[in-house]
Amino acid sequence: MYCWHCMAQLNTESVICPQCGKPPRELNPPHHLAAGTVLDKRILVGNAIGEGGFGITYVGLDLSANTKVAVKEFFPSGFANRNNEKSNEVLLNYSRQGEYFRKGKENFLREAHSIAKFSNERGVVDVREFFTENNTAYIVMEFLDGVNLSKYISQHNVFSPKEIIELMLPVMVSLERIHKEGVIHRDISPDNIVYLTDGSLKLTDFGSARYFSGDDETKSLSVVLKPGYAPHEQYGRKSSQGPWTDVYALCATLYKCITGITPVDAFSRAQHDDLKTPSELGVKIDRAPEAVIMHGLEIYPEDRYQNMGELINAFTAAIVQHDNPSTIVYHHEQPDGGGEAQTALAETNDGTQQLPEEEHNITYGDSSDYFQRVPKKQENKPLKPMPSSEYPPKDDGSTDDADDSRKSSKRAARIIALKASLVTVALVLVLIITIQIIARCGYAGNADTSAGSTVPAAKQTDEFSAALAQSRTFACDTGSFITVNKDHTASYYSIRLFSMVGNYVTDNSSELVNNENIFSVCGSSRLGYYGLRRDGTVVALKTAKTVLGYSFVDSEKFADEISEWRNVIQIASGDDFLVALNDDGNVLTAGKAPDVSDWENIAFINADGSTVLGLESSGVLHSSDTEKTRRGIASFCTDSVDFCIKKDGTVQPLSDSGSLPETGAWGNIISLSYRNDRLVGLKRDHTAVAVGENPPNLSEWSDIAAVRSASNYTLGKKSDGSFVIACNNASLRYDFEKKVNGQTTDTTAASSATHRVKFINYDGEVLKEEWVQDGQAATPPDDPVKPEDRYYRYRFKTWSPDYSRITGDVTIAPIFESVSKS
Repeated sequence: MYCWHCMAQLNTESVICPQCGKPPRELNPPHHLAAGTVLDKRILVGNAIGEGGFGITYVGLDLSANTKVAVKEFFPSGFANRNNEKSNEVLLNYSRQGEYFRKGKENFLREAHSIAKFSNERGVVDVREFFTENNTAYIVMEFLDGVNLSKYISQHNVFSPKEIIELMLPVMVSLERIHKEGVIHRDISPDNIVYLTDGSLKLTDFGSARYFSGDDETKSLSVVLKPGYAPHEQYGRKSSQGPWTDVYALCATLYKCITGITPVDAFSRAQHDDLKTPSELGVKIDRAPEAVIMHGLEIYPEDRYQNMGELINAFTAAIVQHDNPSTIVYHHEQPDGGGEAQTALAETNDGTQQLPEEEHNITYGDSSDYFQRVPKKQENKPLKPMPSSEYPPKDDGSTDDADDSRKSSKRAARIIALKASLVTVALVLVLIITIQIIARCGYAGNADTSAGSTVPAAKQTDEFSAALAQSRTFACDTGSFITVNKDHTASYYSIRLFSMVGNYVTDNSSELVNNENIFSVCGSSRLGYYGLRRDGTVVALKTAKTVLGYSFVDSEKFADEISEWRNVIQIASGDDFLVALNDDGNVLTAGKAPDVSDWENIAFINADGSTVLGLESSGVLHSSDTEKTRRGIASFCTDSVDFCIKKDGTVQPLSDSGSLPETGAWGNIISLSYRNDRLVGLKRDHTAVAVGENPPNLSEWSDIAAVRSASNYTLGKKSDGSFVIACNNASLRYDFEKKVNGQTTDTTAASSATHRVKFINYDGEVLKEEWVQDGQAATPPDDPVKPEDRYYRYRFKTWSPDYSRITGDVTIAPIFESVSKS
C-alpha cells in the first residue's frame, strides 16, 4: 500500500500517513488521472501536486527502480477533459480543436527532448523519459524536494544579495549552454525555480511558454506574459527574442528575491520608468552587484546584457571575487497584489484563441519543515534600511538642458575633428610612415628583451602591434590582476573592492604554477589565467575559481588541449575558451570556442565573450559571429571585440549598437581597452584618454605603454614596467603602489586614524562595539547564537569580513551554516 500524496510505502491501513500527515487514499478529481494508475507498465501515479494551463503534474513512483518521480501530463485547460471513473483516456471538448491539441502534444514532447539533452546540468530539472499514452503525452522527471522561490519568500523571507546570486549561478551557467543550442526559456520567474532541501536551485517548466507559438517557418513567437518578469520584447508577437530575454527575466527574479517586491512590468516602464533600485527600497547591497541587476533589467534588449555569459562575468566580477558577503536578510512587506503571476492569452495569426499560459506553476513536494535556515521575521523590530545616500546617484539625474548641452558638445567635437582631419591628412600620412620606419628599427631591435613581447621581430612592424604586445603583458578583472615581470615570471594580485574592511591589494603570486619563461598572459577568474612561453608553448598559471563546488571549465580537459599547442605567438581568452595564433597564421582553440578553423594568414587575434576576431596583416578583420569583414584596420581592443583602431588612428565601433561610447573626436590612438561601458585609449604621445560611463581622470598619466580597464578601475603600464591605477579610493591606490610597484611613500591613506567597529547578530542587534587603530585587528565577541533558540535551525560559522585588518568604520555580520534536521 502506498500513500497517494508522498508515495511512502505503508505496512498497514491508516487514516493519516505517518510520513506526510495526509490521508493516504485521498482520490484525485475526476479530470485527473485516477490515483493508483500505472503508466508505461511501471510508473505508479499518485495525487496531483500542480496544475496549470497546459498540464497536470503528479507525484509518482518508478516501480522498477523504487524511485520517487514527478510525472507531467499534457492536459491543456479548455481543450481536454476526462472522467477517471470511466477511463483515463483524454477527450477533446470540441472535435475542431484536434489539430491544435496534436501540435501542442508535439511541442510538449519537444520540450521533453530539449530538457533531456541537458539532464546533467546542475541548474535544470532532469528528465528521465517521455512517452505517449491515454491519447496524450507524459514526461517523467526527477522529483524536486523543495518549494518554488515564490512560496519560499512568502513563507520565510527574502534572500541576501550574495546568497541568491551564488545560488542562481548554476542556473545561469545551464541557461548559457541551453541558449547555445538555440533554445530560450521565456518564462523564468520565482514560480518556475525550485529551492531544494539541499540548498540548491533548479529551473523547471522549460519551454512551456513556446506551446502553440505560431508558424515555425516565420519564427513568430506567441505572446505569453508574466508581468514583472517578461521583458518588453515579449509584448510583441514578432519582436526579437533571444538570450537577452531570459537575462531580463532572471534579473527580475533576483530583484524579487532580494526585495520581496515584483518589478514594475516592462510595458509600464516603457511609458514611464519608475523602477526603484534595491538600495532605494532599503536593501543592503553593494554597488557593483546592484548595478549588474539593474543593467540586466534595462527596458530595451540592446541596452542590457546580451547573453548569460555576459551576465555571469558581470556577477563574477561584482560578487564572487570579493570576500564581502551580505549575510543579513531584510524583510519587506509585499504590496497588495504584488508578485501575483498573471498571464495573457495569445492568439494565432488567424485570430483563433490559443491555449492559455499556465496560471499556477508547478511546485514539487511539500518541504515546509526543511526551509528553516532563515530566522523568524522581525515584524516588531525591523532592521534599519540603509540610507540611499550611501549609494551612487542614478544615471538619469541630469536635466534636459544638460543633455542638450552634451549633444551640442558632441556635434561640435565631430565637426572640429572632421575639419582637422581634412587639413592634416597629409601630415598624418607622413607621420605614420616616419613612425613605422622608427618602429622597425626600435621595436625589432629590442624584441627579445621587451618583457612580454609575444610577436616576433618580423611582425613588429609598427607602433600598433608594439602597443598590442605590451598590453598582453598584463590582464585584469574586478577581483584580480596578473602581470609579466622583467625576469619573465608572472605576479598575481587580488584586488579587494567594496570590502567591509576596506579596499586593498593582496600579493597572491605564490598561487601561480608553471611560472617561468612567461612572455604574455590572458584569462580571468572564471576561465583561469594562462601564459605564453618563449618556446611557443602555453601553460596554465592559475586554474579557474570554483564557486559553490562549481567549476567554470574542465581544468584537466583544458590542460590536455593546450598541451598540444606549438609555435604559438599570441593568446587570447573568451568566457569559456582559449584561442591561440601560431607562426603559420593559423588559429588554435581550446574549450567551447567558435569554429575558426578555416581562417588563414592571420597576424593578430582577439577574443571576448563568445566571439573571436582575426586580423590579417593587410588590415582585413574577420569575426566569428558575422560573415562581414572590415578593411583598413590597424589594431583592436585587447580585452573586447566591440572596437577597433583604423590605420589613421581613429576608433571605429564593430557593432551598430547606439549605446557604445562616442569616439568621433578621437585620433592618434594606438591601443584600446573597453569594459563596462567605459573606453580607454592610448595615444601616440603615450598619454591616455577615456570616454563612456564614469570615465576615469587620466590627465596626469604620461609615458604609458599599455592600458587595460576593469569594471571599477583602470590600469596603465609605464615604459619602465611600473603601473599606475585610476580609481576613486585612496586606500586602494596606496596599497597598489606598495604591493605592485614596491613604493612605500607616505600618503593620507596610511594614517593612524581609529575606526569604529560593530559586531552584530542575525537580528541586527549590536553585540560589541570598539574603536580600532588603522590597520590593526578587531576582537570578535563570542558565538552570537543561543543554541537553545528554537527559531534557529543553523549555527554560527564565522564572521563575514576579515576583521584582522580594519581600515575604516565597519559593521561585521555573522555567517551561519545549516544544521541537519534531527
